[in-house]
Amino acid sequence: MKCQFSEKNDQGDRVFGLDFLRGLFVVMAVFEHYCGYFNFWYVDFFHREMPFWDTIYASHRDMAGVALPIDHLSATLFVYFIPWVSQIYLALAAFNLSRRPQAEFASDLNKKLMVFGGAYIALLVESFITAPSFGEAISFYPVMLWMLLLALFSMIYARFGIMGMLLFTPLAVMSAFGTDESLFTMIQSWGQSNIHDDFEIDSYFNQFMLSGCLGFIYGWFWHHNQKIKDVINYRVFIVSACALAAYLIWGDSPSIDVHDVYANEHEMSTSMINYLGVLGMEFLVMSLVLILHQTNISLKWKPINWIGVYSLPIFLLHKVIFVHFWGPLLLIITAWANSQLFQNFWLVASLTLLTIAAIYGVERSGAISLPFGRQCRKNWQAHYNADERAEAVDPALWHNKNS
Repeated sequence: MKCQFSEKNDQGDRVFGLDFLRGLFVVMAVFEHYCGYFNFWYVDFFHREMPFWDTIYASHRDMAGVALPIDHLSATLFVYFIPWVSQIYLALAAFNLSRRPQAEFASDLNKKLMVFGGAYIALLVESFITAPSFGEAISFYPVMLWMLLLALFSMIYARFGIMGMLLFTPLAVMSAFGTDESLFTMIQSWGQSNIHDDFEIDSYFNQFMLSGCLGFIYGWFWHHNQKIKDVINYRVFIVSACALAAYLIWGDSPSIDVHDVYANEHEMSTSMINYLGVLGMEFLVMSLVLILHQTNISLKWKPINWIGVYSLPIFLLHKVIFVHFWGPLLLIITAWANSQLFQNFWLVASLTLLTIAAIYGVERSGAISLPFGRQCRKNWQAHYNADERAEAVDPALWHNKNS
């Protein structure tokens, strides 16, 4: 029996609510990372000030090598959000990746691969700028993994279409629930023994690949198969709710180490029932946003949507800003006050928002000219500026569409 699918595309139907979701999750991710940088500031970064420990930074000297814990409010938020926020970011990216028909996508495959490759190289350069050691600079982090997975999905889709992704997904399932992670551990141990003690493989393919595959397939059917577009969201919502319910009944509660927010970041993806909870939560949220979109309820606030569209530049620059600006600034301010660094929800939230505002200023100045920066601006101008023009021409029609 030959399997046929509709190739009708709805490219103009960009879901602003998904950009809004991504924007929220990027803010959460930057907040988490900043808590982590605070955790390890005295452990990894304070050694740079060693010549001044007895003078300018005398008040900080006793903290050398000590981890700064996060506060209770931040820890509570992390318990509920960390397990699935990084997963849904990849699922959203894969959902958008599937918007174009195979033939059109294949014609621009090289450009796509250049964008993902350029982003990977830029992230590697950023690691060398910010990492406290060579081992950490060459380590493998989740954002790098996302670029590789998106490039892999692009090559499969360009060559084999949606059938290629459907056939690849069972491999992702087996990888998620049956991979022996000792191979990754062995590679990491070899790197630590032969390259540098701080080398780390921070994320594994089997921990993220299934979220990306399911996000791509969901996006393809939603964008291209008009016969099921109105019902697929409800089906995804029900299946996701069942998966989440199964986790809540039989799964393990997530945990957080207040001295290391990264310690248990991916632990929920190492157990089948726990990973079902992660998948259930992320696709429950995505399907709910799409249900609202189909009923003309659009989640949209330009500052948050801008963050969603410009997520890659934000991921690239936020650590640089913290390591080379916020950290040293707070260190000298607390030294003048004869006190030590601390962290709480409100301080980290303020630094997060100020950092994103600074990146917005950099983007508006035109200083971001890397390939993915240009692509972000192209997406923003094509969809959000066009939406503004529609509002100006016919406010009543625009309001009915976006209310």
